Amino acid sequence: MKNRIYFFANFGDWKKLPHGGGEVGNRRTLALMKKMGFELNVIEKYNRVNNHSTLNLILLFCKMVGSVLKFASRIIFGRRQCSLVHIVGFYGPMTYYENTLVSIAKACGYKVIYEMRGGGADTYYDEGSFLYRTVFRSMLKKSDIIFSQGKENYPLIERLSQGKPVYYYPNFVMDDFCPKEYPKKSTERVNIMYFGRVSKTKNVEVA
Repeated sequence: MKNRIYFFANFGDWKKLPHGGGEVGNRRTLALMKKMGFELNVIEKYNRVNNHSTLNLILLFCKMVGSVLKFASRIIFGRRQCSLVHIVGFYGPMTYYENTLVSIAKACGYKVIYEMRGGGADTYYDEGSFLYRTVFRSMLKKSDIIFSQGKENYPLIERLSQGKPVYYYPNFVMDDFCPKEYPKKSTERVNIMYFGRVSKTKNVEVA
């Protein structure tokens, strides 16, 4: 029986260019999984709101609740044999939401990969409330495997997860995700191109 991965992540609006490295990275991971021949059940996270006005905050809350219900229904009625759940998370303020997803998956008997995107996990933990530290620690303990985009997260993960396997999974550039042609240069405005942190693991030679 082929391995199945329930992949929960934020891909953004597929009709538009991805917003930020998170959405690009998740689309890249999805492409890699397909290329490797895994059987995929993709569960898309809710799309972001334009701003945090009162109306949009209410809309965001409704989207989060709907997203949890969609996630739960997929895996409750899904195939548990030869299957695992891969959850892409950003911890910090999202820890409570992501812990809910991990808890549901574990309660259903799945093995869980929790992917930590971004850095600063130690800062969130050190400056977080008692409740935050408790929930974050519980989430790592429940996860079977942890992916970390930053190696600086390793000491904290290893201290809190009680020996769970940790794998370095950096955000990087793939040829298939590069533009096929140069964008047209605007003559009516000033354009600024910003390149972030340069790292060998990000395969910046492609860019």
